[in-house]
Amino acid sequence: MSLLTRYIVKSYLRNFLLSLCAFVGIYLLVDSFEKIDNFVEKSLPASIFIRYFINSLPLFISQVAPLATLMAAFSTVGGLSRTGELTAMRAGGLSLFQITRPLIVTTFVITGLLFVSQEAILPTSTSNMNQIMSQQVKGKSHPQRIRNRIWVRTGNSIVHIDRAVPRKELLQGITIFNLDENFQIYQRVDAGSARYQNEGWTFNNIIRREFEPESGAMIDSQHHKTEQVEFNKKPEDFEQIDPGEWELNFSDLRKMAKKMQAEGYDATRLLVNMHAHLSTPFACVVMVLLGIPFALNRGRNSSLSFGIVISVLVGVVYFILHSVAMAFGYSGILPPFLATWSANILIGLSGLWLVLFRSQ
Repeated sequence: MSLLTRYIVKSYLRNFLLSLCAFVGIYLLVDSFEKIDNFVEKSLPASIFIRYFINSLPLFISQVAPLATLMAAFSTVGGLSRTGELTAMRAGGLSLFQITRPLIVTTFVITGLLFVSQEAILPTSTSNMNQIMSQQVKGKSHPQRIRNRIWVRTGNSIVHIDRAVPRKELLQGITIFNLDENFQIYQRVDAGSARYQNEGWTFNNIIRREFEPESGAMIDSQHHKTEQVEFNKKPEDFEQIDPGEWELNFSDLRKMAKKMQAEGYDATRLLVNMHAHLSTPFACVVMVLLGIPFALNRGRNSSLSFGIVISVLVGVVYFILHSVAMAFGYSGILPPFLATWSANILIGLSGLWLVLFRSQ
């Protein structure tokens, strides 16, 4: 690594860390003001409040890292231009690509580190964060997920569910074990699916089996197309069970999607989240490609305040594009790959065109 490359990389990493700390600090400050009333109302100790925000840090970092790389690229290139160092480098025969290549390579390393964090740290920390907010702050009791299966205890019944889709008020693959006072199974109810309608659950494709509790022998079996079954849970009770975008890593999402597709269930949401685990860290590279030409356009007039404004505006545009595309992906309008990568492609092509235009 040449002396010039080390100088550029050092300046870029310093700006990146400063920007990252600033954005994460603002994020934490806003979120703490929003959440602190919930903790105070429950009279929870400060340790739980601190543990909540420690677990939220990996998620905050992954969300603001693209903005931090944009700000760092703008500050680094803008600083070189403002001090005349960029002009000296160009006069020495270096092309714009040779000057900015260390920034792009370093950003790829940052992207790799973010992906490793998403795979190894983010699922556990996000799950802990949601659990603290849901159970300790809001005081909700949710069904338990064991090995990607859902188990619910309600009265003298144990319910096993393959998959819950609370957004569609739908349960899939339900088995209800009804127990007597001696904890012996006297009835088993299997259903292909259940939908929440008129403040109750309508089960479809039901097979109801009756057993002799002492011997366990089946004494009766009935099949019904649809039937109202008493089940004292609502769709919102399964919201924490339905895995969020960052509560599973890429490999877990891929395994679950393949399994659900093999069982005949709709795995669109899991596929969209799976592709998002790849596209989200890569947004850092896209932002750098956009930050370089903005800094060059400002030349010696580039300033920190302008960089902050550009970072926020570009971040808002990217967030809107990404959110709209993801919504199209969840609804099936766009394929999962295109839904998660379209914002990166649009912003990346715009940045690449600006870089090539400035290189001429």
